[in-house]
Amino acid sequence: MLTHKDILQAEQIRNSQVKRIYESSELWYSNKQNQEALDEWRKACNDYHNTTLAIDYLWSDETRMKIKSGDRETIDDVLLFLEVDPWFFRSGYLKEWLIDNLMHAPLTEEDKVRIRQIIIAVAGGRNRREFRRFCKLATRVTSSEFEATIA
Repeated sequence: MLTHKDILQAEQIRNSQVKRIYESSELWYSNKQNQEALDEWRKACNDYHNTTLAIDYLWSDETRMKIKSGDRETIDDVLLFLEVDPWFFRSGYLKEWLIDNLMHAPLTEEDKVRIRQIIIAVAGGRNRREFRRFCKLATRVTSSEFEATIA
């Protein structure tokens, strides 16, 4: 079961790893003769690809099947991830993927309330690649009060 702390920690780790990759690549490109910079860039990339985070299981086919079958713990983890709304490399793709799978999940009324709250927060927030997916999900969880709030 994911926690708020797990998600924020994954965001921090992923952001620091990507920053390290960019910084080492800039050093490499500014001085192509620098073998140490190239080695640092390779190490940064290797660390990125070999780090396992608590949220990584959300990408799995097993998670997709659990969402669609209505597994309560998995749906709660997905909703928590969307509520925390982490911002890191590829997080938008993950959110899109999770939203697409929620479209086919059996949702409780409590799930729908949580989703409506997430969508309201998203609607007033930053520009994001998954916004259209949230709009599609909104049609599945709508209520008259929700529509009035969004309007």
